Amino acid sequence: MTKPELIEETARHYQLANEAFSKDDWEIARQHYEAALNLVPNFAEALHNLGDLLLLMGKISAAMDCYERALASKPQSHKTRYSLATAQLMCGNFAEGWKNYEARWANKNLPHPGTVREAALWDGSPVQGKLLLWGEQGIGDEVMFAGFLPEIIARGVDIVLKCANPRLIPLFKRSFPQVEVVHELGMEKFAAHRPMGDLPMLLHPDLSSYSAPKYYLKAVTPQKDAGKKRIGISWHSNSTATGRYRSISLTQLNPLFALSGIEWLNLQYGDVAELENQAAAANAPLVFDADVNPLADLDHFAAQVASLDGVITIDNATAHIAGALGIPTYVLLPHTPDWRWFLNRKDTPWYPSMKLFRQSQLHDWDSAIRALQQEMTSGD
Repeated sequence: MTKPELIEETARHYQLANEAFSKDDWEIARQHYEAALNLVPNFAEALHNLGDLLLLMGKISAAMDCYERALASKPQSHKTRYSLATAQLMCGNFAEGWKNYEARWANKNLPHPGTVREAALWDGSPVQGKLLLWGEQGIGDEVMFAGFLPEIIARGVDIVLKCANPRLIPLFKRSFPQVEVVHELGMEKFAAHRPMGDLPMLLHPDLSSYSAPKYYLKAVTPQKDAGKKRIGISWHSNSTATGRYRSISLTQLNPLFALSGIEWLNLQYGDVAELENQAAAANAPLVFDADVNPLADLDHFAAQVASLDGVITIDNATAHIAGALGIPTYVLLPHTPDWRWFLNRKDTPWYPSMKLFRQSQLHDWDSAIRALQQEMTSGD
């Protein structure tokens, strides 16, 4: 095969692999990535994409091998280093995982707030002056990393917290009254700064010494209904990257709705009329409160969650808010979850009130739902 023919054939397999991957034709995608790599073994982009595919398929070691081979070919690839970090953290390899997690700032989907004037990067030592901590990534990430704030507050550090999402400000102000919570920075100077996603690495690099607070978010005083057991449900993620793997149809949750003595409350964000149509089509007995819109008012939503006896949700922001409020929370996870849920655990270091229910094999939500149904029936 001539060099032009080699290049053309490799590109053809790579394009076919990407097209199949986008359609969730995973086995076809893998065959074409491997065909491309048989022709050009150090093809970094194909190695990276194959790693992402294998990670979704639950082949974690093989995925990490692809990422490492890609980095050997293209060491400057922050995208690949970040993907490797998530796989390492998922497996509990914190020493390498937290270090590689720094590569997230080169990800165009994670906007970096820029440098902080004359402020050093905080190393965990005592601070003479104000410490700026800034939120990053999505709502769920900001809530999860806020679980490390009580420990820093207890040290007497003067903290300014810059929220990436302004909807969190009322809830965070109430929950952390010792902290100045803002969305935009003025001209004040800081002694040090640190992104919130670095706090686990900085404070508890192996997590063995981390003891999460039972709860750390404080909602407006909820009005509980003593006469009913009320459980909230959230089943969908809008994430363009992984939402389709994390989301569940309401019809699949019908075994839970068959349980007696429970009033089911909708916690799913989105257009209420469309959600009501989904519930009607699935014969799901959900109660809707049109006055609560988490996309507009997270504080009101947190109060709604705090009024419940429990929450059943997929991996989305609702899981983090419920867990941080200390509400009994049951999270349904895909076979290969986001790194923060690790592998095989039924609990999580982030939220003591949370239990995890995982697909036993790829795409098998029924097994996770059966396990959750048994949990709720047994009352353990």
